[in-house]
Amino acid sequence: MVYYYGMTRYTGVMEELIKKFKFNGYKALSKFLSSIIINFIKTNNIEFDFIGFVPMSKMEFKERGYNQTYLLAKDVSFATQKPIIRSIYKIKETKKQTNLSKNERIQNLKDAFVIKEAIMGNILIIDDVYTTGTTAKEITHAFKKVLKNGNIYFIALSQTFN
Repeated sequence: MVYYYGMTRYTGVMEELIKKFKFNGYKALSKFLSSIIINFIKTNNIEFDFIGFVPMSKMEFKERGYNQTYLLAKDVSFATQKPIIRSIYKIKETKKQTNLSKNERIQNLKDAFVIKEAIMGNILIIDDVYTTGTTAKEITHAFKKVLKNGNIYFIALSQTFN
């Protein structure tokens, strides 16, 4: 089974914090933002064996210098003592999702992710913002191909409501 969660609304202070974290190099915000995820996991008794994150292409990583979802995953891993799956790759260069329509997003991310190892157990996948669900569906689709006997919990720090 796949479960999707958006923990906060992507508006106001939360939107500003995520934008600073994601686009302006405020990596220190990871500790605070990941604490929201950790509290959500505990409150909702979400049990998982591994942590995944939304990978970036090499070019995206080079532009930004860090992957914000990996930073969140790292903090959650430290707090929960669950390992991060490191065999997650974005194998396709894509356009930035921000100004794309839902259909354009679907085409943009189609088959963009691959996981290069079989996994047994429940997986927690961390993302920063859930907008149309395209990233969530594509990354969970990639995990379904390698998952043996487990559930997938996709948790986005924040969610838009358009």
